[in-house]
Amino acid sequence: MYYIPSASGPIVVQIVEARRGREEMQYVRGGARSVAGPQELPLTKPPYGRITAVDLNRGENVWIIPHGEGIRQQIIDKGILDPGPVGTVDNAGPGPLLTRTLLFMAQRDNDRNLIRAINKTTGQIIHEYELPLPPTGTPMSYMVDGKQYISIALGGAGDARVVALSLP
Repeated sequence: MYYIPSASGPIVVQIVEARRGREEMQYVRGGARSVAGPQELPLTKPPYGRITAVDLNRGENVWIIPHGEGIRQQIIDKGILDPGPVGTVDNAGPGPLLTRTLLFMAQRDNDRNLIRAINKTTGQIIHEYELPLPPTGTPMSYMVDGKQYISIALGGAGDARVVALSLP
């Protein structure tokens, strides 16, 4: 199985005339901007940020789940029925960690810093833990005296640390 964190966000890219003498090409890529749909919501259907499990033997998606709540509350505030988690686009977060039965994914989801344990087979979220700072490194796993731990780097220049969590 192959696990892919990804996000969708349509953008418009401009082709502009190059400044004379500064470029070898007549036209270059200009600025990019995101494109909003009706009510300033995305043009595409959710999930906007997702985790996809792909069976490499069959070349088929086994499951796709939203990676975070995303703009769920903004959708509800516009009077639209609660769609459930729609996935976060702007921060897919660090890479995945796989154990024998679990997939661990960390991310900053709106104002929450999270690490989630996900069932590798079904995509069901088994547990979610709020971290004290934004995750900045891919989680790692290690054993001490027969007990498994998951550690992850958090924060940045002002406040950085490594947090270790034990598994039952």
